[in-house]
Amino acid sequence: MLISFLSGYSQQDLLAAKNNEELQKKLDSALVSSYFITIDDAGKILEKPSHLKDSTYKYSNGILRYSFDYVANYVDSTSKGRLFFSYEQYRDLEMAKNTYTSIKTENEKNNLITALNDIGDDAFLQKDYLNEPFIIIRKGNKIFKLKVYYVTSQASLDALISTAKLMVSLH
Repeated sequence: MLISFLSGYSQQDLLAAKNNEELQKKLDSALVSSYFITIDDAGKILEKPSHLKDSTYKYSNGILRYSFDYVANYVDSTSKGRLFFSYEQYRDLEMAKNTYTSIKTENEKNNLITALNDIGDDAFLQKDYLNEPFIIIRKGNKIFKLKVYYVTSQASLDALISTAKLMVSLH
């Protein structure tokens, strides 16, 4: 699971920098996937040994975005699995609320969603036609998105929700 000693670092407001130099330093130092999801977490969610394939960040228009893409280690055609994670921090709380509401409204049109009442301020789970889960969580001015491809069991979904709860509690 997420390492608890990181919680003090992860809770700081990255966008509270006093100048561009300080902001750049905070952004660069925070682009560490284990502040959000560890390789072990990804392996539990995908139920296969996994690795971090890609990570990016972008800051523009008052929005900070981190993205991490974990994939199952290739062994054979049965070793499929992918976990996509995105973290967004908005300078403005209303902007975060509006973004969350817009995504929720769009997803309600396509599929049933399940409210996740015990994570963050607002959260829901949606499964697509392949039964692959998508979770979005808003906590204050932050939005967390998790999408799993090639889910193999209920244990995978349980690990995803458990990891999301812990991660959001640390941020």
